[in-house]
Amino acid sequence: MYKLLKNFIFLFAGNLLSKVLSFFATIIIVRTISVEWYGIFKWYNTIISYLILFLNLGYDTYFYKLIINQKYPVEKAIALQLKTRLWIALLIITVSYVILLNLNIPLINKVIFCIMLSQLIFYSLNIEIFYRIREQFFILSLIMVISSVLNLILLYSFVNSENDIIDVVLVTVIGNFILVAFLWIFARRFIQVKLKKVIIYVQKLKFHSIFYHVKRSIIINISYFMINIYYNLDTLMLGIFRSEKEVALYSAAYTFLLIAIMPTNILFSAFSSYLSKNKYVKNVFINYFSVTFLMGILLFGFFFIFHKEFILMAYGSKYENATDVLFWLSFDIIPCYLAGAFANPINLWGDYKSYLTIVSIGAIGNLIGNIIAIPLYGIKGAIFTTILSEVLVTIGGLIYWKTNKRLLK
Repeated sequence: MYKLLKNFIFLFAGNLLSKVLSFFATIIIVRTISVEWYGIFKWYNTIISYLILFLNLGYDTYFYKLIINQKYPVEKAIALQLKTRLWIALLIITVSYVILLNLNIPLINKVIFCIMLSQLIFYSLNIEIFYRIREQFFILSLIMVISSVLNLILLYSFVNSENDIIDVVLVTVIGNFILVAFLWIFARRFIQVKLKKVIIYVQKLKFHSIFYHVKRSIIINISYFMINIYYNLDTLMLGIFRSEKEVALYSAAYTFLLIAIMPTNILFSAFSSYLSKNKYVKNVFINYFSVTFLMGILLFGFFFIFHKEFILMAYGSKYENATDVLFWLSFDIIPCYLAGAFANPINLWGDYKSYLTIVSIGAIGNLIGNIIAIPLYGIKGAIFTTILSEVLVTIGGLIYWKTNKRLLK
């Protein structure tokens, strides 16, 4: 438990400081560029997040089990990630460029999206998961903080007027490059990666070997896709059915929700090794669930009380309409923590199909709710479907454990 607590502290401190710095970066962007440009930036960023899902391939969870149980060399896992993700990324970028050339949208919008597409390359090169597998949480936190500081400095230096949208996009891309560069620079020392071995594995990996692992991990990726639907679909559909301004207001408030739910991801990362080594152990599951649920209650109370102060202090009076958005979004915090507490162990312990079923219920509920509610009610409809999705996942997780009590020993 001491090691678990230490890992959580390192992860929490690093993620918290990194998120605070990233949040200050968001404040600079929101306060500087116009509301409409911020809405466009967030909308395109949502599209990029969906494209990245096609590169995920479920490798993070899949490799975690293989490497932690010493069934797969870390260099071979990195090689497999590089060889598959980079090829898919290049294909997506090429197709996207062709589509952009034929779209009747302003040239500046095309330039923005073209630049943002480079994030697919940096995602393919990101080896953060291997630091987590090796439990190098301190150095990972340090890398994240340094990258965030440099990103903040760049934004402060180059983003100065309401039309500096290109500068915002360029700094975002450069920030991703800096993070990836640091991860690779320290890889040999902290995750014991031999770069020559990675290159040899990249050359030796054959199609049938790649296909074997992709086939086994793809179901995890589909789960991530479903989760991303109820995290980002509302922003995407607000841009389609409503306006850039509503996207901006919703995104501004949603940034705070992401901060509120950040600890659940940190808790899961800190508990992952402990959970992996104690598959279906009842006390381990109860410990993880209890800590996660308690944190959710505390954060809900915090954001429920101070929602207005958060928005006005961060963004100023031009985002005053986002205060009500954050108030209602705060009701999503407890269902979100409950959903994670019930569902995350199911995925980590290998019951990928059940996990996929549970998160798919949430995604389908979000999709149907958004199609119906957003054209009619705008932001209020988006909030309702976001909360509905987490409630559905929570119910699905609860039903799973009620009907599978025998698994816990």
